[in-house]
Amino acid sequence: MLENTKIPTIGDFVIGCLFTEKYSSFIYEDSISFAGSLKTITISANEWTQIGNETNEDGAFIVSNLISDQVQKPAVCLFFEYGNVAFLYFPITENHRETRPIVIKTQSRNQLQNYVLENFGLNLIGFTFKGGKINYK
Repeated sequence: MLENTKIPTIGDFVIGCLFTEKYSSFIYEDSISFAGSLKTITISANEWTQIGNETNEDGAFIVSNLISDQVQKPAVCLFFEYGNVAFLYFPITENHRETRPIVIKTQSRNQLQNYVLENFGLNLIGFTFKGGKINYK
């Protein structure tokens, strides 16, 4: 699969995973990544400094790798918090041969989670970034 150039890439995003023999499947790792424009941030010792006030126009983005909370139903969803778009991936199996993601336009993480739960029966969990703070839910 890694050498098959006919399988579309996920745009150079790295998604960690491990294989579990108990379920004979991969378990994806949740994560969050930040990319911003080049700016100088002044940070003082022993003081909180908020980050993340940049925009898409600045070249910034935040992507959360949200994962299914069910080992028996693995999935990973790349959610772009500034762009309000997500790409839902399922592993290739005997029953699921599609390698392209399901593209979901959304206004919020909660809306995304509700949509995926209603349409695919999956509860997505992972990191989120809001108001300069990283949360997990």
